[in-house]
Amino acid sequence: MTIKQKDIILVSAITFLLILYLTSFLKDKNHIEKREEIKSALINQKNLQSINTLEFTDTSESIIISREKDYWIVSRPENPEIKMPADTSKIKNFLNEFTKVRSMYKISDNLSKNDSFGLTDSSVFSIRYYYNDSFEELLFGNQDFSLNSRYLMSGRKTSVYEINNEVDKYLTSSLNFWADGSLIFQELLPEGKLKADDIQRILVYENGKVTSSKNSTEARLLDLRHGGLPYAWEVTDSINKNAEMELRLELGNRSLIKLEFFASDTEEQSFILRQSIDSTDKIFYSKISRWTYNKIREIIL
Repeated sequence: MTIKQKDIILVSAITFLLILYLTSFLKDKNHIEKREEIKSALINQKNLQSINTLEFTDTSESIIISREKDYWIVSRPENPEIKMPADTSKIKNFLNEFTKVRSMYKISDNLSKNDSFGLTDSSVFSIRYYYNDSFEELLFGNQDFSLNSRYLMSGRKTSVYEINNEVDKYLTSSLNFWADGSLIFQELLPEGKLKADDIQRILVYENGKVTSSKNSTEARLLDLRHGGLPYAWEVTDSINKNAEMELRLELGNRSLIKLEFFASDTEEQSFILRQSIDSTDKIFYSKISRWTYNKIREIIL
């Protein structure tokens, strides 16, 4: 084969591929132009105040976010008693985003088994929201070819819609994304977020006895963060013994925050933190590293 013949074959191949590309582009353009535009919210605004539970599920895990009067808590469905406060601002932003009227495009009336929307396979992401005695489900599938839109289907219908990717940041079942990340939870006081000067005194207990009393604290204590929500078996294995240390934070509004630190029996160099407010049923759990534990002792002692 001569060089000229090779050049002809190469040019022909490039031309063929270019025609395929332009054909697919025009086909997709025609598809976009024929889409039916619908203006709607993902969550009906009239149900907003009645929503009491959110459930986020993907291929790896599922989490539950439940309303508790004036705040939200996050937990795993299999062990709802092991919980921590959710990040209220993220929940508010999520609800605002999902109750906003937006453009959606119906692209199919029926969902076939061999579709490319990603709504029938294990990669689908589900959001359920419960209100009154009912619930609704939203199913999110693949992104489109441009990666600017995502396919969506209601749990009640087989119609497939396409929406832009503004909501993608909320399509996660990561507990740490939704939880209040502060070591001392900030979502529990009626007055709002805890500030350093709200703490009037810190009592430190070790082996059941007061070993230190401090009349003020530094903001550094409130800047520390936990390492996530422990599993039920981690809590059970660790808290059947005496706490390594206990802190009691007396606040100016006469509230009391109690922090109990238990050395983990399942993970070296870590602790289970049990946190309670005013000796009520507001009991929450988190994990912290030994570095964080030592940092706390450095601040308070």
